[in-house]
Amino acid sequence: MLLTQQHLEMIKVNFAGSEREAVEAELARLTTTDTWDSEYNFNNAIGAILALSKGDMPELVKLVDAARVDFRDVIYWWSLAQKQFGE
Repeated sequence: MLLTQQHLEMIKVNFAGSEREAVEAELARLTTTDTWDSEYNFNNAIGAILALSKGDMPELVKLVDAARVDFRDVIYWWSLAQKQFGE
């Protein structure tokens, strides 16, 4: 699955240039199979992972691991963060 332009922009803004290739490789561990074969769910999970990781590579790895177990968790955590911080 290809990352959207929005996802690539989030990576560019939040991660150092030297980390971008590793970030994309890490995100590639998540597939649409993990998101019930839904591109929509996949894109939401990737967006949530990028938003929640806030440029922190170890956090991104943890979030990808969590999403591979149940992608809905990272989307839920992201929605809670948005409500809490009014984003």
